[in-house]
Amino acid sequence: MKILFIARNYPPNIGGLETLNRELFLQLKKKSSIELFKNTNHRYSIKFLVSGLFKVIFSDCKVILLSDALLSLYVPFIKVLGKKVIIRVNGLDITGPNFFYQSIIPFLTNLSDRIICISNATKKECLKRGIAPGKCVVIPMGVNPNEFLLKIPKEQLRTKLFNKLKVTKKNQTILLSVGRLVKRKGVAWFLNKVIPKFNSQYLYVIAGDGPEKGNIQKVIARKKLQKRVFLLGKIDSETLKLLYNSADIFVMPNIKVKGDIEGFGIVALEAASCGLPVIASNIEGIKDAVLEGKTGLLIERKNSSEFIKAIKTINLNRKSIIKAVKNKFSWRIIIRLYLNTFKDFLNER
Repeated sequence: MKILFIARNYPPNIGGLETLNRELFLQLKKKSSIELFKNTNHRYSIKFLVSGLFKVIFSDCKVILLSDALLSLYVPFIKVLGKKVIIRVNGLDITGPNFFYQSIIPFLTNLSDRIICISNATKKECLKRGIAPGKCVVIPMGVNPNEFLLKIPKEQLRTKLFNKLKVTKKNQTILLSVGRLVKRKGVAWFLNKVIPKFNSQYLYVIAGDGPEKGNIQKVIARKKLQKRVFLLGKIDSETLKLLYNSADIFVMPNIKVKGDIEGFGIVALEAASCGLPVIASNIEGIKDAVLEGKTGLLIERKNSSEFIKAIKTINLNRKSIIKAVKNKFSWRIIIRLYLNTFKDFLNER
């Protein structure tokens, strides 16, 4: 049966959900009959929401796959038309702090026929809002194992990175964080409580932009970390690959922020797919993105001493990390979970 996939987040816009929706469509296209209706405007584009509704109404597809809970606004119309609907829930789309949002979106999401949650933390948030447990299935985000991996000697890549950072000493340990700079990422906390405990042998590279950037810059200045911390801002795909393949440790020091959940943490998979060990806070969807002792270590949030200890002692084999990611999170595995869910869903009909 042909599926209509409505994707509110899609390239050329940049982000984890945009990447997920693109890859999900491309992978499903190889295995099933699927039509894509994508949004290339702002993620809250009214024009897209209206045109998406018309697409749902006039499409001959009998199964509708919605990319996030906000699109549950379509569900009453889909039901009136006698079509079936599957919604993928990603985290923030179900935890939105607005009272009006919480009064409507979880209720409409629960009217769908199946709900795919990208992590156990996301499923938990759904259940807290009264969504039926029997409708929820957890399928993590996926990664193309070879998308970010460079077949170039690491020392050669490190030399290139040190030159890019204008660092003369070439043997420092490079810590790396990648992502949108918002409070929940914990970068400011990490700069305040962890980085000052290390000497100049450790460098911290931060890639990304966002509303927390100004605060991060203030912390760097206040702690006099300008020579050891590099705030790169937005980067292109080639620079991202260089960072993943030349750094020593990937850190995700997330903290809890009310109403702002980390649904999964795709960057943990991207980094690990290059053999980069991950040290992350043991909270929310990150717990599903990091395989304890295989791709990295999970640390109690805001536990600076444990973060410091982990950074100094982590010793995971690069090839083993890459293998673990392939065996658990490659799209070859993830798409099979989606197809099995669709199969079970259609058999119930």
